[in-house]
Amino acid sequence: MSLLSVYLFFAALGGVLLGASLFLGGDGEADLDADADADADLDAGADDAGGFEWSVLPFGSLRFWTFLTGTFGLMGALLELLGVPTLLGLAVAVVTGAAVGWGAFHLFRWLSREEVTGETDLSRYVEHEARVLVPVRRGGLGKIVIDRPVGRLELLATTRDARDLEVGSQVLVVAIGPDGRAEVTSIGPSTPKDRVAQRRMEGQPET
Repeated sequence: MSLLSVYLFFAALGGVLLGASLFLGGDGEADLDADADADADLDAGADDAGGFEWSVLPFGSLRFWTFLTGTFGLMGALLELLGVPTLLGLAVAVVTGAAVGWGAFHLFRWLSREEVTGETDLSRYVEHEARVLVPVRRGGLGKIVIDRPVGRLELLATTRDARDLEVGSQVLVVAIGPDGRAEVTSIGPSTPKDRVAQRRMEGQPET
């Protein structure tokens, strides 16, 4: 088997792995979780290794091997076709593949950490008051807005309240899920329709 055939094989293998990851893994959350779990296990043993941060090693990441394999194959095949000396081409292909794999590994780790940080930041708005922008109905999906000193924050929202939460209603954020959706409950009527309904319930005359 010629070296060019070997390069083409690895290029095809990298493409298959990448395609399988996209097709079976969707947005890659499973791989991100696997990487995160591996990081946790490796970090646990960092102290035993004199403080070295083992989590920077990407060898347990499928993404690392996918990008390394594909890049190695493509680069090697290109250099082989250009007539670059065999050993030099092999060395360049290995280094380039490893660099791209390493970069992809750390890029997706960074993206996963940014996502976690965003979810954590949203949790600060639990027990905050908000206003309904799009009606929130039980079993449906609406939208709320939280007014902040730095600007407005709009979130999709659901409710378990028995009655619909109409536009302009004041609500309390009781929880925010990992998908960024808020669960809200009414903290009092704020629209004419709500005020009329509230007065009827309390037996007060309508005005």
